[in-house]
Amino acid sequence: SVTIILVLCIAVYVHNGGVFDHPQLTLSGFKPGGLVVGMVLAIFAFVGFESAGAMGQEARDPGRSVPRAILWSCAVVGVFYLIVSYAQLDGFGAAGFAKASAPLPELADKVGLGVLSHFIAIGITFSMFACTLACLNAGSRMLLSFAHDGLAPRALAHTAPRTAAPDFAIWAVAIPMTAIPVIYIAAGSTDTILSSEMGTLATYGFMLAYALVCIAAPIFLSRRGESPGLAALLGGLGVLTMAFVFYVSWVPQLIPNDVFAALTWPLWALPYVFLAWTAIGLAWY
Repeated sequence: SVTIILVLCIAVYVHNGGVFDHPQLTLSGFKPGGLVVGMVLAIFAFVGFESAGAMGQEARDPGRSVPRAILWSCAVVGVFYLIVSYAQLDGFGAAGFAKASAPLPELADKVGLGVLSHFIAIGITFSMFACTLACLNAGSRMLLSFAHDGLAPRALAHTAPRTAAPDFAIWAVAIPMTAIPVIYIAAGSTDTILSSEMGTLATYGFMLAYALVCIAAPIFLSRRGESPGLAALLGGLGVLTMAFVFYVSWVPQLIPNDVFAALTWPLWALPYVFLAWTAIGLAWY
């Protein structure tokens, strides 16, 4: 899937006569409000690189393989994300990209490689399946840890006799993961709305988790007698970034302005839902 998409990106550059897209490189039409809204979606599309950490001691040589998996996933996916985003904007233009319901297959048709659109669609389907499995793995392992620490029912610490996988925790994650989309679609909603609403809410959760890790890492290193300097610097930048993105996604509702566009219902309510959900979790803890 990645290889086919990279072939499509090269085809876009060939079709347009080069890799330099003047409007993008000069930030033509750039608006701060658009950047902030885009950052939430970008974080949503990018999350998951840290899910390898959830496997913990299940991994072979976890002290080496888990950090390597996280760092390489972050680096490779980050570069790939930039290349594909740049190529899509170059191929469509900003206005056309915004209207595209299935950007990659439509872009393949646009540059005369319509045969690739079918393979891209198949690849995206496999990618979504893999993403679902990753969420299932990470979520169930988190519940397993919660159960061991007394933060969730003890039954969720049960593991399968043959595979040693947390089978009860997997079902506890899989059932709502399946039911929520089914309920959305059955109520007449669409997959786009589902992704927008649930994805935004989930991204706030990831942003909070990232901020907490950025705070915890320097403290952890300091307690181990290691220098926390670089971790503190990068962690502080990470915390400020997460706080900024969350705040400016909310601020138009509090301070109407021309920089950050006001959100429509129900997107404007999602920060309140997230804060209430977090408060319930803290009270329970």
